[in-house]
Amino acid sequence: MNQYNVMKKIKFIPSLLVILALAFIITGCGKLRNENSSDKNNSAAPIPSGQNDKTQKQDGLKDSGDQKKYEVKLAGTRIDLQNINGLMPGNVTLAFKLFGLDANELGPKNLKTTNEKPMHLLVVRDDLTGYQHLHPNYVNERWTVAAEISQSGKYYLYVDIEPVKENPTVLRLPVVIGEATQKKKFPGISQNFSETLGDLKVTLDAQSPIKAKESAKLNFKLTKNNNPLTQIEPYLGSFGHVVALSHTDPNYLEHAHPVTKTKPADGSVKFEAEFPMDGMYTIFAQFNINGQVKTFPITIEVANGNDAQKDKNNDHM
Repeated sequence: MNQYNVMKKIKFIPSLLVILALAFIITGCGKLRNENSSDKNNSAAPIPSGQNDKTQKQDGLKDSGDQKKYEVKLAGTRIDLQNINGLMPGNVTLAFKLFGLDANELGPKNLKTTNEKPMHLLVVRDDLTGYQHLHPNYVNERWTVAAEISQSGKYYLYVDIEPVKENPTVLRLPVVIGEATQKKKFPGISQNFSETLGDLKVTLDAQSPIKAKESAKLNFKLTKNNNPLTQIEPYLGSFGHVVALSHTDPNYLEHAHPVTKTKPADGSVKFEAEFPMDGMYTIFAQFNINGQVKTFPITIEVANGNDAQKDKNNDHM
């Protein structure tokens, strides 16, 4: 081999290494983008056994008594919704298979009962209208429930479960029913933090300004014809149920149950909650009133706890 060929090979080796390194980086970035992309509305299939679904990491889970805090996870391949691309407004049947992190199907025996049900399904449009809290049954090897969808739009299905072999989790599946949401408009801050349904009224009384990542005490005062409501019955094992959804990030919500343990004689039901980030939230407060579950949406703005603390510290400088 002559000297020219030797030098040519020496120059080629570093170039080849650079090309291989660039290919590895590009492939890795492409994979990362695919894993973290949101709202891909494709029909799901089971995860191949042995593979990790990185969208389902259990990071950040913390348990505070019976209040479990965790980010919602995009369902990815864990939910296989029947007829996902053909759903239309009206009386809609939502039927789906559910899979665990190990790709095995999750049936009734694979889920723990929480708040009297093995599964809590929240359905809401992407502008936080049309909220429903449903409880699917396992029928013909699919989790099935009927829903009333009055308007076309992009909807989020939140599947709240506690698998026997996994941490509690909420899986979010985006689905377009009819056509995508037209003229999306989120609700504004509720006047006097209250909502009225006929002669019933619910008012949110926060004992202090609500700040992100800080424990907030929420007192819901229920009245009928301006008098304290006393006909509040248990719902899902407690005297109320609250879900708060962020206006800016569908992967964040607050799910709380009341600290009020005895039947309220004064129409007040107290909760403790912790909002994961600042911004606008709509709180869907549900109460069993005379045997009927009523939903009261109340929209609030949560302050930035860190900024508020900085301002407080600056005042003392």
